[in-house]
Amino acid sequence: MWELKTELKKLFSGTAASTPSTKKPLRLARETLLALRHQAKLLASQKPRQVRAAQSGGYLSRFRGRGTEFDEVRPYQPGDDTRDIDWRVSARSGRTYTKLFREERECPLLISLDLRRPMHFGSRVTFKSFQAMQAVALLAWLGEHRGDRIGLSLFNESQHHELRPKRGQKAVLHLINLMLENQVASSESKECSLEKQLLRLQTISKAGSRLYIVSDFHDLDTAAIQRLRSLARHSEVVCLFIYDPLESQLPSRGHYTVSNGQQRLTLNSNAKLATAFHQQFEQRQQTLQELAQSRVIKLVSIATDEILFDKLRGLAQ
Repeated sequence: MWELKTELKKLFSGTAASTPSTKKPLRLARETLLALRHQAKLLASQKPRQVRAAQSGGYLSRFRGRGTEFDEVRPYQPGDDTRDIDWRVSARSGRTYTKLFREERECPLLISLDLRRPMHFGSRVTFKSFQAMQAVALLAWLGEHRGDRIGLSLFNESQHHELRPKRGQKAVLHLINLMLENQVASSESKECSLEKQLLRLQTISKAGSRLYIVSDFHDLDTAAIQRLRSLARHSEVVCLFIYDPLESQLPSRGHYTVSNGQQRLTLNSNAKLATAFHQQFEQRQQTLQELAQSRVIKLVSIATDEILFDKLRGLAQ
């Protein structure tokens, strides 16, 4: 396992003694990200979800008591405000019913996108980075459809880009352009940990925001977990765990060629190595699941060969 990790680290840092590749890096088309606006409209047509923020905007939250718009009635419960009793419905049914209202509320969206070198990998359908970019675009279009302010924090080994939350189609297009400009893996090898990115999010996010953290979480450690817990105290944290099926189940034995777009490396896999590799993936996934079960985060696991619309459907409810 150590030999594999060492060779992969060399490959992604550009120091591996491997065969150079003459192929140009693949790029995700702008049209692909623009077309996701139609899927976002379908997601937005689902039932509105509950939010924490108490500001004006495009989300609808249910409350007991008075609001801006009538929603529905339900049987009276002890503690309900008597002013909200629907006397007409109560008279017709012979039971006491309470009116429910809904308020328009804003929930600023801040999306953190990990485009470090380990994200530029894929064995089926697409790269992790491409799947992540499409997820970000779909979330951004969904927020735009609902009138939210949308921001982006994009990072890799060489730089960090930040777009402050803004409303409208122009904001989403700016976000898409920024992703496209940075979609090729960086050639630099500066240290850029997940923990440092989460610390940055703590400084720029506002209380009541919804934070989407899109990453493969390959360096999720104790420090990063503590940052997630700190973020969750003031915001709703949703982690989109992007992974490739090969990461969860390495072939048992054989020689396999791996490339970072510039170099190729041949790896020798065996049953023992495959088992150790699978256990490492399972440990990372289990850590995220435990955080979700303790309600620190919400977790959506997305493989590179899965359909984004189906995976993100629950986030639009």
